[in-house]
Amino acid sequence: MPSVPVPFPCAVYVRGPTPGLFEFSHQCEQRAPKAFPASLRTSELRAHEPRPNWQALQAAPFLVLVAGDTAQAVSLATQGKARTPFLYHGSAYARRRPSDALLSELSEHYVALHFHGTMAVFDAACRFRAVVPIESGVSLFPRQIREADVPLLARWVEACLQRSCASSVWVTDGGDSYNELTRACSPRVHGVRRARGWVC
Repeated sequence: MPSVPVPFPCAVYVRGPTPGLFEFSHQCEQRAPKAFPASLRTSELRAHEPRPNWQALQAAPFLVLVAGDTAQAVSLATQGKARTPFLYHGSAYARRRPSDALLSELSEHYVALHFHGTMAVFDAACRFRAVVPIESGVSLFPRQIREADVPLLARWVEACLQRSCASSVWVTDGGDSYNELTRACSPRVHGVRRARGWVC
């Protein structure tokens, strides 16, 4: 079963001079693994379980809080729980994303985190060929946050991730499109929508 790394946003905040206040520093390069069926044949579809993909998204940190030399990574799976500090300097989170846009287009007071669904491409024989990340949602984080803001930020992230999963599709060379979660087919023939089941 092929697995592909999909872009996943992570914002790094550093504790500032004001007690309890963290200020946005940068976004770091990060990806979450996502598994796909090897083909659209019935046996492969039965073997494909989407739950691990959702668990991988929940485990991926969307926020890193830095205090001095140490940091704590926050994911949907860890928010609200005790987090294990790690040495920040030299970690992957200390490296800025090459194309980092520090400000969103909407306001200088917010940072835009872009979430991606996927379009998985299958060939004429229904075999998995490639994945194209497709932006499916944006969450705007304030440039200054407190620890107490983490549960609210996590709810925003969870809503974006659910939208990413719901918008992900599988497409075939024949032009058929299947929703990844429901596996409902919505093919078009000469611009006319028709309903049918799996064709492979």
